[in-house]
Amino acid sequence: MRRRIRQLLREYEVRPGEKVIWDKDGTTTVLDSDGAIRLIKWDENNIKNTLESVQDAFDNVKGDKEEEIGFIKKAYDKLKRIGLISGGVMGLLFAMALYGSNIDKEDLVKEFPTEKNIILKIEPKEIETIDIEDISVPMKIERKNLDTFLKDLAMRESSGKWDTINQLGYIGLYQFGDIALKDVGLDDKVTTSKFKENPNIFPPEMQTKAMIDLLKNNKHYTRRVYDKIGETYNGVEVTESGILAASHLVGAKSVRKYLKSKGKINEKDGNGISVKDYMEKFLGYDLSDLV
Repeated sequence: MRRRIRQLLREYEVRPGEKVIWDKDGTTTVLDSDGAIRLIKWDENNIKNTLESVQDAFDNVKGDKEEEIGFIKKAYDKLKRIGLISGGVMGLLFAMALYGSNIDKEDLVKEFPTEKNIILKIEPKEIETIDIEDISVPMKIERKNLDTFLKDLAMRESSGKWDTINQLGYIGLYQFGDIALKDVGLDDKVTTSKFKENPNIFPPEMQTKAMIDLLKNNKHYTRRVYDKIGETYNGVEVTESGILAASHLVGAKSVRKYLKSKGKINEKDGNGISVKDYMEKFLGYDLSDLV
């Protein structure tokens, strides 16, 4: 048992004051010292386990109305972030909040005004017979992983156009500049002028490989501020994907300044996009494949 606990601590980077309260088939819920969900690891082929883990976690914070509401809010945000919020899942979450706790419908409507119609339809007889098997959930969840991160970054940077050049001379899918090209060892082969003459010197497959190399470099450059992951600055949670996306935007040095200043130094690129903006835009992708 102790060996399993040590394994969980390493695998999920559990911090002092946090508690792993459920672990089964790859789905783990971690509670922070305030009794709220910090992260949910889920098995996309076994959605039921994720919903059960939320129920089990909620049982551990029942008794204090403020903690209960805080838990439901964070659970809702996390489930929404991983693409698991449907009408059925929301119904389950809110029914779970109402059944056997200090929360009432008025509390939920106040915290979730846009979900008022779902909340008001929940009746006690439904609450007492919650059956996860009957909950309607998406049949397929697209995980926010490295592939989707790269696709979304390309769309944000260039609208997915691999042969484009912007007014500042940045090129390709990911809008590489001279500094980025030099960082991945391509400055002797690819320049703005050469690319303008013949985009085929830097085809999309080569651009994506270069972007992955750049992400790895930025991961190294920002490694000493990874202890900030999980913190919240300017209303945005710090995640690895946010750090790396923002490093591509304005450079790793600016991201380190942002994190060390707790969000007070929020530098922008030439288009007025800030570190905080990219931290929010690219929040919560799983980049564990970036090795």
